Amino acid sequence: MNAAFSRMDGVALQMATLLRINSASDDPAGLVAATQLERDLVTLENTPGVSPEAIIQTTAALSEIRDADFTKAVSDLIKTQIQARVSIFALKIRLESEGLVGLLLDHKA
Repeated sequence: MNAAFSRMDGVALQMATLLRINSASDDPAGLVAATQLERDLVTLENTPGVSPEAIIQTTAALSEIRDADFTKAVSDLIKTQIQARVSIFALKIRLESEGLVGLLLDHKA
């Protein structure tokens, strides 16, 4: 169940930041590539006489690597919500079979 909630948190972070890669654990190779492209872009932007096409291509490549794909993000969010609900339902069934669900739900502190 924790894995499903962790995936939901990850997708929510991607949607909030508009970035597919928010940390090295999201995509280590992608993070390295994005970092290199960011350096290349800064160099291109500060080099006199560079063609605008080179800047556009580097920006597009960086965007493809770094930016979130919202179609996939929404799909992942829906999948993880379903997985979380299934996990909660399975836990509830298990607790009911052991006669514990009443103790948890009826207990008032």
